[in-house]
Amino acid sequence: IERLARYIMEDFEDSKIMVLCVLKGGYKFCADLVEFIKVLGRNSNRYLETRVEFIRLKSYLVGKTA
Repeated sequence: IERLARYIMEDFEDSKIMVLCVLKGGYKFCADLVEFIKVLGRNSNRYLETRVEFIRLKSYLVGKTA
């Protein structure tokens, strides 16, 4: 997760991004990723404005919820 946060900081430095978190299973990953982005920004004096939105998805198999 930390490596991904570093790649995001390098690619989108001084920009605005929206992180789309898929509930429910992705919440912990999303929270950790956003926290690493914030920590990297504080440690390097770079700022990446981050907005988090949530989406809930359902999958269907032959008319049944999986």
